[in-house]
Amino acid sequence: MRRLLFVGALVAIAGACGDSSELTPDAGPDIRFDAAPPPDVPEAPDAGPPPGTVGEACREDGDCNSGELCVGEFPGGYCTADCGSMDCPSGSSCVQVDRATFLCLADCDPAAEDPCRPGYGCTTDPSLGNVCIPGCSTNDDCPEGLECDEAGGAAGEGACFDPSADVGDACEEDTECPAGNFCFREGFGGWPSGSCVAFGCDPVANTGCGEGATCLAAGGGDGICVASCEDAGDCREGYDCVSGACQPGCDDTDQCNDGRVCNPAVGTCAQPFDPSLLGNTCSGSRRACLGGTCFSEFASGFPGSYCVYRGCDPEATDATDGCPGDGVCAVVDGSPVCLDACAGDTCREGYDCRLVDPTNEASGTACVPACTSDDACANDGTDGAPDFSCNPGTGLCTDPFVTDRLGFMCTTNEDCPGGRCLDEASTGYPAGTCVALGCRLSGEGPAQPCPTGGVCVDDGVAPSDIGMCLDGCAIAMSGACRANYACVPLSEGAPEGVCRPACAEGACGDGRVCDSETGLCEPT
Repeated sequence: MRRLLFVGALVAIAGACGDSSELTPDAGPDIRFDAAPPPDVPEAPDAGPPPGTVGEACREDGDCNSGELCVGEFPGGYCTADCGSMDCPSGSSCVQVDRATFLCLADCDPAAEDPCRPGYGCTTDPSLGNVCIPGCSTNDDCPEGLECDEAGGAAGEGACFDPSADVGDACEEDTECPAGNFCFREGFGGWPSGSCVAFGCDPVANTGCGEGATCLAAGGGDGICVASCEDAGDCREGYDCVSGACQPGCDDTDQCNDGRVCNPAVGTCAQPFDPSLLGNTCSGSRRACLGGTCFSEFASGFPGSYCVYRGCDPEATDATDGCPGDGVCAVVDGSPVCLDACAGDTCREGYDCRLVDPTNEASGTACVPACTSDDACANDGTDGAPDFSCNPGTGLCTDPFVTDRLGFMCTTNEDCPGGRCLDEASTGYPAGTCVALGCRLSGEGPAQPCPTGGVCVDDGVAPSDIGMCLDGCAIAMSGACRANYACVPLSEGAPEGVCRPACAEGACGDGRVCDSETGLCEPT
C-alpha cells in the first residue's frame, strides 16, 4: 500500500516563521492539488452513462462501478474506491491520501503520450509508483495564462504555474506561483496574504534557490526559498527584511485577511485567540488552539499536547506582558510563549505549577511539563502511534532514548531519538553529538539516569540541578573518544572523564573553522 500525503510538502516549513512546533491552521487540512480544472474537461453524460472505472470522470457515485464512489472535488469528478479494508480493482493502486483515507487511484505510464485524462498528471515518485492525480501533462491541461511544469508537483504529477510570478509573491493557490514553487497560505502558516516559496535548498550554504531568492532555515536542516532583500523596502507590505530574507512582519491587522489579526511579536496573521484555550490539550483538534500554537506531544514532548500563544516578552518586568488573559511568559526551546498561569495544585496530569524561570522568583508560575510516569503520555502505542515514555528529569514524554546513540554523530534531533543533538551548525560540536537528557547534577527529586557509560554534566539550561549525559571515557585509554573529541577528566587527577569537543584543523564543515582553544567548530 503506497502513501501520498498531498499536504505533506507544507510541513517542511514548520518553524520557518519562528515556530518550532506544529503549525495550527484555521481549519483541518484539505486535499489540495497543483492544477485547477481545465476548461475543456468533459462532463459525464446526462443520462445512461456506462459504468465507470477508477480514474474516469463522474458526477455522482452511480456513474462509477458498483462499490466505487465519485470524488466530485477532483477535476471533472474521479471514480475511486475506499481501499482501507479491500483490494483495488485491476488497473489501479491503493494510495494513502491523508492520515485516515485510502483511495484507489488509476495506474498510468509516465512515458505515454497521454498517461492520464485532461486535468491529471502521472506521479513519478518511485516510492508511490505511477498513478493519475490532479495535475498536468501539457499546457492544454492548465487554465488560460498558466503553463505546465511536467516535473512539478509534490509527487511529479505535473503542476500548472504562473510564468509571470516571482518567489515571495502573494498567493492563495499554488497555481499563482512560479514553476517549482508552492503557496504557503496565510490560513496555514500565518504569512500575510500568503507567499510563494520553494523547498529543498541548503540554508547553511545558501544554495538551491534561483536569482532573487534566499534560503531560509525551516527546521530539521531543511530550507525554503523566499524573496531576497537588502532592506525593508525590498519586501512587500506585511514583511520585514531579516538576514537578507523577506520574512513575515505584519504590524497592523489591516495586513491580514478573513478575520485574522496581526500578532506583531511574530509578524504573522492568525484567528483571534481565546485566553481560555491556554494549556488545553489540542493535538486531537486543530481548532482547540485556534489563533495559538499547539505543542503536540509528538513534536514537543508536552504530555498530552498543550496550547500556547506566541508573542510575549520574556524580559518584561510583568510576566504577563504580551500574554492573553492571565497567561505567563516563558522561554521554551529558545522561543518565548505564553503558558497557562496557575496557583497551587491546579494543573492537569503530567504538569506541575512551578516558576517558569527557576532562577527568578518574579517570573510567575504556570503549568509546566512534569510527568512522573508513562501514564501521563498520550502516545501509548495504540492505533499505530509511537510508544512514548516519561522522562521525569525533563518532565516530557518522548521516545525512549536509544542508549547506543550516546555520543553518536548527528545533524538533527531525529538522529537522537529521545535525546538531543548538539549539532555543529548551532553548538559547534564537531559533526554533532547525541546526548541524553534529564539526569540530576545535584539535590534530590525526579531524574532520568544516564545510560550505561554516560556522565551527567551541566547543560547550561535552568534548572541548574538537571543536566545532560555525555559519553564517558577512561583517561588512560587511548582512543576513548571518537575523532575530534578528547577525554577530559571530571576533576583534577580523576581516572574517569567525559568526551569533550577537540576539533582538528580541517575537521569542520562548510562555513566553520576549528577553534583550537575551545575545540569547537566556530563560524568563519
